Amino acid sequence: MKISSVDLRGRLDHIGPIEFVRAEWSDKASRFVLLKYEIDGKPRDRGVRMDLDKRILMEDLESPELNFEVCVSSPVIWAAVVDAIAAHEQQAVEG
Repeated sequence: MKISSVDLRGRLDHIGPIEFVRAEWSDKASRFVLLKYEIDGKPRDRGVRMDLDKRILMEDLESPELNFEVCVSSPVIWAAVVDAIAAHEQQAVEG
């Protein structure tokens, strides 16, 4: 199964110490993407899933404070991810 991904660097401001760096998905029809992130510039081994239909993250981050900051920013994160995926798909169509 091929994993597709888009770079999110430069599409989102840091949210506190968090920077979302990449969105990955394995099925174009899936409503879920895996968001890879860094905290204070250090990559995390795991990512968090985002439900693109509900516009929410499906897992908690590493602390209640980070969860709150990211929850408040969910609409901005969602918009950046959707825009990046749309640009990726448009680029694939154009060749």
